[in-house]
Amino acid sequence: MRVKSRFLSGILAIGMLTGCSNDEILVNDGSDNPVVNNGEKVYMAVNVKLPTAGGTRSETGDGGQSTGGNEVGKDYENNVLTMLIVLADKDNKIVTYSTVDNLNTDDAGVVDKGDGSLEIKNATVTATASFKKTAIATYYTGDHMDAGTGQLKSEYADVHVFTFCNYTEDLRKAVEKSSGATTDAEATAWTDAVCTVNETKTGVAGVNPWAKNAVLMSNKSLETKAIPSRLDDWNAYAFVTSPFNLSGSNANINNGGAISVERSVARFDFKDGSPAATPANTYYVGKETDATLMMELTKMALVNMSKKFYYLRRVSDDGLPSGTGFGICGNEHSKNYVVDVFAQDKYDHKVGDNTAGNKFSNYFNFCLGYGESHADWTINEYARNQWFTSEISEVLGNEDDNDDTWNKPDSKGDYKIWRYVTENTVPVAPNGQIRQNNGITTGVVFKGKFKAIDGKTPALLKGAIEKAAGYNSETELKNGDTPVLYVFDNTIYVDWKGAADEKDPQDVIASASAAAEGTALFRAVFGEGAKKDETTGEVTPVAGSLADIYDKNGGFNDDFCAAATKVGFTMYEASYDEEDGGGYYCYYYYWNRHNNNDDPTVMGPMEFAVVRNNVYKLAVTEIGKLGHPRVSKNDPDPVDPDTPDEKGDLYIRVSVEVLPWVVRVNDIVFN
Repeated sequence: MRVKSRFLSGILAIGMLTGCSNDEILVNDGSDNPVVNNGEKVYMAVNVKLPTAGGTRSETGDGGQSTGGNEVGKDYENNVLTMLIVLADKDNKIVTYSTVDNLNTDDAGVVDKGDGSLEIKNATVTATASFKKTAIATYYTGDHMDAGTGQLKSEYADVHVFTFCNYTEDLRKAVEKSSGATTDAEATAWTDAVCTVNETKTGVAGVNPWAKNAVLMSNKSLETKAIPSRLDDWNAYAFVTSPFNLSGSNANINNGGAISVERSVARFDFKDGSPAATPANTYYVGKETDATLMMELTKMALVNMSKKFYYLRRVSDDGLPSGTGFGICGNEHSKNYVVDVFAQDKYDHKVGDNTAGNKFSNYFNFCLGYGESHADWTINEYARNQWFTSEISEVLGNEDDNDDTWNKPDSKGDYKIWRYVTENTVPVAPNGQIRQNNGITTGVVFKGKFKAIDGKTPALLKGAIEKAAGYNSETELKNGDTPVLYVFDNTIYVDWKGAADEKDPQDVIASASAAAEGTALFRAVFGEGAKKDETTGEVTPVAGSLADIYDKNGGFNDDFCAAATKVGFTMYEASYDEEDGGGYYCYYYYWNRHNNNDDPTVMGPMEFAVVRNNVYKLAVTEIGKLGHPRVSKNDPDPVDPDTPDEKGDLYIRVSVEVLPWVVRVNDIVFN
């Protein structure tokens, strides 16, 4: 790979990637290298290892390792344009900081070829920055010093080094504010700095942490480095050509290796996981041998993407900032949690409650439900207009994820890059319950369209599907005579009554009348205690039964729907989609699985979450039953904010292969 140089040739000649601090004055000393020796600055070099290998964690181990290989990422995901370097004491109070701008790695580890180009050699960026000597001098005073030796006390001889690649101006201002603070709380406040992402369907407004060629990155772990024991020792590092090495050897100090960084956001990829024998993105509903219906997935939508995340990852045993085991840049393992910006509100169950300031939209972009509180929350057309929705056909035309370090040779399939996502985790609830619920978990909603199977779909059902598909506008469809499809006990009925076939009754009334008195369908339709006339076989509905409500209340209306869903009916009404035309549609909800405890009845720690520097690879591999209806009032199992992500009657099952980019492969099964 070759990239054009954007650096001063004199700087490139020193054999490292060097950026210039904004306040740096370069002086020509007659050599090829500019120098600074005004007595007011010292120089430090830092090696930053880009996140091309190793992951944040794996659900199969506690060491932060992954089990399935590495995803190197795209060049534009590894590029470094700017860097913010912060030195802090043992309590993370800022000692000094500096910025380095005008970097251009285009991947990493750039060396000069001498021909006007740069060649990628490895995944390490070396940056040299100037620091104000006066700020450093303040550190060498008072309680930090050993009066007897005139050296730093042992507990102050090391500093924490933080590096932020492609830093934001908000972060720089937070660091600047804390560097001049007079109280301990203010001096460490920068470590709690938060990145805010405001995104709508039209794009990101303001800070974009996944901007192409400028993806935000920060420390993967807490890095401790030694510094000179005396202030005068810094005089040796007053030249840009001889910086103090924070990541290597100095005269009397060896600072080991590079500082590893990780991307501050996650990524979702997708592939078509439908059977080879079916059309693209089309699945048998249930087992192929028994299926009488197919489902085409047409759209996918991101929901509940967090608006905020910490610039520095942090962990604790319960997911709270006050929890035991709390640590900035701490390692995630199988029994702890990544701490979320909104962890306390999630713990207190405030998100979306009826108190001021706790609206769902204050926490999330692309809220799953429409309504600002639990009381008015619903999934309707207004909710769906909030989602970040993509045509699946367009997603599958996106850039290939063709990294063979984990997918060789194309063993995992043809994944496409969909989009980037912010970190979102949920702490343990006050009662110890793991409260990973639909209202606060990041998910993907898939829209499915009913498809008939020639020779297997019953004639009346096939006719209804084809009739709905034939309409060319929403107005046409509303004016058309498309029956309501009823599902009860995994059987589809075409309309409430009037679609009967003497050989194959398919409407609800005809089918219930033909059923035995003790069957579930008979009792659900006609009521408990209803009897057939021994002579005619006709059934008189019990007062207040579903059939009675339908006849007395004007047919299919809200009262009827409430009664129907109460006894277990699901109803599907035809609708029109601008991109996909007329038809019967339903929705499948996938809650992003970060870990898998392989127990569908028990929610595990961090099982449903999004964590930075992970790629979540999604592929729907099977659909076991019809999804949730478009109209929520027609759903006997409606999604609400407190619905657990993992419950006994799962619509989605996920097998997870965890890989670092970090990469996770999720095969989705809708049941």
